[in-house]
Amino acid sequence: MKTNVTIKINTFFISFLTSLIVLLITYGFELSHFTLSIDEEFSNNIAHTISMGRWGHALLKSTILPEPFVPFYTELLSLVILAFSCSVISHILSLDSQHSIFFSILYSSLPQFGYQLQFSNQSDTLAIAVLLSSVSTYLILKEKGVLMNFIAPVITLTLATSIYQSIIFLPVSIIASYACYMIINKEYELTLKRVIINPLIVLISSSITYSLLTKIIQWYFGKSSESYFLNMIGWIHQPADVTIKSVLIFIADYFSFNAPYGLNIYAISLLSLLIAFTTTGRNRLLFLLSATAMILSPFLMNMIIGGILPARAMNCLAVSFAISGAILFSQYSGKKILWIIPLFSLLYGTASSSRLFYTDYLSYNQDYNVSSFIANDIYRYLDTPSGSPVRVYFYGALKTDSVDKPSNPDMFGSSFLNWDAGNSARISAFMNATAIAKIVPASFAEVNSEIKKINSAPLWPSKGSIFTVNNVVVVKLGQSPGNCINGVYKGNDPTRCL
Repeated sequence: MKTNVTIKINTFFISFLTSLIVLLITYGFELSHFTLSIDEEFSNNIAHTISMGRWGHALLKSTILPEPFVPFYTELLSLVILAFSCSVISHILSLDSQHSIFFSILYSSLPQFGYQLQFSNQSDTLAIAVLLSSVSTYLILKEKGVLMNFIAPVITLTLATSIYQSIIFLPVSIIASYACYMIINKEYELTLKRVIINPLIVLISSSITYSLLTKIIQWYFGKSSESYFLNMIGWIHQPADVTIKSVLIFIADYFSFNAPYGLNIYAISLLSLLIAFTTTGRNRLLFLLSATAMILSPFLMNMIIGGILPARAMNCLAVSFAISGAILFSQYSGKKILWIIPLFSLLYGTASSSRLFYTDYLSYNQDYNVSSFIANDIYRYLDTPSGSPVRVYFYGALKTDSVDKPSNPDMFGSSFLNWDAGNSARISAFMNATAIAKIVPASFAEVNSEIKKINSAPLWPSKGSIFTVNNVVVVKLGQSPGNCINGVYKGNDPTRCL
């Protein structure tokens, strides 16, 4: 006869394998088709991520993980780690094998992680942050004693936050989901101390610890992230009523089929909880409160900063989405028709993810081909062998034929040749990363003295669009230098903003 421990171990690995298989299917196109997306072009991001307060990412990348990434390997590793996080959350809920499979399919097929997987330079560390945050939540809810119930969760959550700041709110979603699941299934393990006081203490302690360590580490490296975060806070940039309205509209979009591409399916969470609500008895009010907290928890950071976050930062959606479905299934587990929900989610998630990454694939190939023509023209102008180091400044943004994008795709399908309305640093890095040319980046300040000459020149590929200014080859791609000259755009690292 199987012991309780053996059953839990078996269920843990069933959840892991289910999640991994679903992830491999959902992101199969990305695994099999290499693309270079925005932010993947720079070979070293250590100093940049420290300046963004992500010193945990920098630590991992400078020690055990490849910097910036290894094609296929990094994506695969990210999915494996994410599958482990799924198992941990399933274990927190004490799901049996059947419910664990149902939950794991929903968790892994929501294509939100695709918005992170697009950034291979951080997808592996992000997955580690999700796992650490999940482990922290497990310790908060399941363990006892100061060491395991407080110190260990604070350490793991601090490390998770140092990789990607919005991950600090993942325990909130998991705990709200845990409470909701326990209430509707009448498993009364809940106390105010367990689901509110202890988690709040850990959350506050982790935030303070992270902030202090970030200040010390950034001081040591001579970096600062103040401008990066201040730009995100809507409460200080616009009136309160405008901020509240924009946040409410942003949240409503996820329930009115106006979410980022592939995430409209999140609205099913609300429908699942409404149906489950009809099965509750005397604890309807408690279930309603916990369900509301759960379904809105992914938007907690939006409410706090008064800002609109990109899809890649909505890290808690998968938890609320999957547990909403698991709650419904727990009330009607005999209804096999409910398996159509994870099946539909898998098909929808795979189709959405593949469409997004195919858009990036087209954009990458277009950029590669056009950049190759530009590089050939540069070497022809200089009468220099291809592959020789050349000091270049790319002026402005090239108007390219936009690839066919789905609605609301965030950064998918973006072009290096017109990002930031023209960013010479990124275009140079793209050509170097893809071995199209060996570009030595020049700054706008080096060519600004001849701005009249630049303004009067034609646009590439016209004759005369490539010329020399102060020993720097200028390639005129657009009529203006763009938003990113000399590192003045959004407080960016000057070496990435020329």
